[in-house]
Amino acid sequence: MTQRVTAGLQRLDDEPQPRAGATVTIDCTPLPLRARAQYFQTGIDAVLALRPKIAPEALSPRAKTNNYQNMTLAQREVEANHPGAWALMRDAEGNLAEGAGCNFFAVRDGVVHTPSDRYVLGGVSRAVVLEICTALNIPVQVGTVSGALAFAADEAFFTSTSLCLCPLRSLGGHVFSQDRPVTRRIAEAFKRDVGFDYEAQYMAFASKVAGETGL
Repeated sequence: MTQRVTAGLQRLDDEPQPRAGATVTIDCTPLPLRARAQYFQTGIDAVLALRPKIAPEALSPRAKTNNYQNMTLAQREVEANHPGAWALMRDAEGNLAEGAGCNFFAVRDGVVHTPSDRYVLGGVSRAVVLEICTALNIPVQVGTVSGALAFAADEAFFTSTSLCLCPLRSLGGHVFSQDRPVTRRIAEAFKRDVGFDYEAQYMAFASKVAGETGL
């Protein structure tokens, strides 16, 4: 379910509008459980997009406006050359930012790294993971995540409201560890905290249908 709230109708040349107040729309779309189930078995293949994130000076990433054009174009670019892969976007400085509607985490030598919210929307699932890391005494660094760090990482995963937490299999051809000890530990704590096994829900719909981002 997606909720959109605007400031309402805009006055044009001081002409009165037929109604006042906010405009609220609610869209109900089923989650692509069948298409995404495979990712919880194999992990997501991600590829760096050439198209960067919109600079925060132009549009604050902290405002969840449901304007996905930037991410959609990045995803289409990646999909054209790497069918089935998910786009991972860079920020204006060339460091890693976020995926197509999801936050990015890399694990290197037991330390969890994730970009700061200067260039990304700090999602709710991202916040849950940061809380879990603190509770489990897993070291976390929130700040700049370079491409070099990501390509040298042992593990990586995406978080989002629909995915919750899903591992990455690879990034631009670099294959991460399939053991994923830190990712698995965080994922299990995530399930306990929310009181629901989201992974089992996805796996109940597992099939050979090709995965997709939804963008």
